[in-house]
Amino acid sequence: DILACSLPYDPHDYQLEGVAKALKGTDVVAITPTGSGKTGFFIMYLLVAHAFAQNPSHCPIEVLHHTFKASPCYIIHAPKFMAIGLSVLVINSDTTQQASHRGENLWKTALSGVEVILLMLEQLMSKGFECLLADKSFSTHVMTLGVDKIHLLQHWGMRFRAAFKQIGSAHMQFPGSPVIIALTVTLCPGLPTESVCGFLGLKVGQYHQIHHLNARYDIE
Repeated sequence: DILACSLPYDPHDYQLEGVAKALKGTDVVAITPTGSGKTGFFIMYLLVAHAFAQNPSHCPIEVLHHTFKASPCYIIHAPKFMAIGLSVLVINSDTTQQASHRGENLWKTALSGVEVILLMLEQLMSKGFECLLADKSFSTHVMTLGVDKIHLLQHWGMRFRAAFKQIGSAHMQFPGSPVIIALTVTLCPGLPTESVCGFLGLKVGQYHQIHHLNARYDIE
């Protein structure tokens, strides 16, 4: 009912599968093709989790073990993400510079009850993010870390962007182990998957994987 009232479209079964797992506190790795609605995983999870946080009586008994904070915050790395009905703060090099020009500190703004923070990966190495982690009034309310395009962790992580290597360590520093929702269009099994999951701090058997095939066998 929550999603039916909030979304202008019907969710795919694999999206609902991932959202259900994340709501129960299980980390999710979803591999789905371009145009399959990857950001829908974030949007649907946020809508339902936020509704549960606002009214715990709506929360099914099977997900009660995963505590929904009274004022939850969700940190997402997804440049094209748009939240529905939730307050959003974008923190990257451009927005921090623009905010500085008008006398605003976005890291302090993040402490003011923002529900969704869109954070670019390079910010994980910033002094501002370090201070955010140190503030228990904030860090204890973080419920989710969402990461899009995780296949780039393997291709860029070792050589070009040290920030990629900070995702797993940042996750470990949050009290309560926020749920990870990790998305990509492609990720080969074996070493590539192990490498990416290593960056995220995920171990085999401790997360739920969804693999919605890119192949379209009905095309002649």
